[in-house]
Amino acid sequence: MSFPLNELFDSKQVVLDLRATTAAEAIWEIVELLRANGRIQKAARFYDAVMEREKKNSTATEGGVAFPHARTNLVEQIVLGMGCSHAGVSFGESTELIHLIFVIGVPQQMVNDYLVCWADWRDD
Repeated sequence: MSFPLNELFDSKQVVLDLRATTAAEAIWEIVELLRANGRIQKAARFYDAVMEREKKNSTATEGGVAFPHARTNLVEQIVLGMGCSHAGVSFGESTELIHLIFVIGVPQQMVNDYLVCWADWRDD
């Protein structure tokens, strides 16, 4: 099963100018936005799940992008929050500053489904 990105993306879940100076603060800022928009209910527990996953293996990638995420019973559908840090934040072992952060929550029962996302750029 695949999920079109346009169905996951909601502009209300985007922070264009993160105030955070650390990865933990940036993730919390995005989680709080998801909570404020009704996408998650237990923000602190969700944050803890994301941070626990991040401690196991940093999700920072080349190009200044990170994908902190958790597969958890705290969400009933895939949720996506995004933040942009113009200054950049340190993230895990990465020597490169991270500027784009995508926080993703995936229902526990979705073992691999969430790994397949595609963008539908066709004009209908």
